[in-house]
Amino acid sequence: MFLVLAYNNFSGDIPRKYGNMPRLQALDLSFNRLTGSIPASFGKLTSLLWLMLANNSLSGEIPREIGNCSSLLWLNVANNQLSGGFHPELTKMGSNPFPTFEVNRRTMDNTISGSGECLVMRRWIPAEFPPFIFGLESLTKRSCRTLWNHVLKGKCIFPVCPTGSIVGPLDVSGYLQLSGNKLSGEVKANISQMKKLSMLHLGFNEFEGKLPIEIGLLPLAFLNLTRNKFSGQIPKEIGNIYNLQNLDLSSNNFSGNFPTSLNDLSAMIS
Repeated sequence: MFLVLAYNNFSGDIPRKYGNMPRLQALDLSFNRLTGSIPASFGKLTSLLWLMLANNSLSGEIPREIGNCSSLLWLNVANNQLSGGFHPELTKMGSNPFPTFEVNRRTMDNTISGSGECLVMRRWIPAEFPPFIFGLESLTKRSCRTLWNHVLKGKCIFPVCPTGSIVGPLDVSGYLQLSGNKLSGEVKANISQMKKLSMLHLGFNEFEGKLPIEIGLLPLAFLNLTRNKFSGQIPKEIGNIYNLQNLDLSSNNFSGNFPTSLNDLSAMIS
């Protein structure tokens, strides 16, 4: 279920055969020296919850087949050399993780083998970004094991959940980290289908064109579009993202009036 090979000196291509593990829920190959493309065979991993490929030298496009990964809530391919566009098919990833959670609820007890590793958790859950800020540094091995048990069964673990929180309740908080690549083209309106995203980081790429107003339909707490080529007006609909705590639109080509609706983002911390 878990294949964690991060922080090594692995090089060469990612084996296509990794796509032949239907029970795989977490694949972490980050911080290596991997080259070549992301295998399209990953699209067969319908139980995959995490895919961590950050900080390698991967190139080519993000395969459209990744959109078939219906459980994939957490994707991090930051700091590679990926190119091409954000294909519409990719917005289907993570659309229905609940069959995977249900399998885990039926088959897992409260002690999951290997789940007590807090260092792995710190890499997979980006504690520096809302809504993932909940004190990972203070966790013990025992509490990490309990936290993994909740995550793998689809239970809410983030501070967006407690009653009285400034952020509304979400059962699942997904993220998409594409920053630090060479991705280009426009972001289409169908990105609004990614209803479980709380963090979207597209910074340090070459995206262009107008930002779709449909981005205001996402339950985001973190939105970073810095250092791209977005143009036109900043959509006033961003002001509808009442969960938003962190917004970075710097170093683009936006023009027109600054939308007053952004004054309604009462949860903003930066």
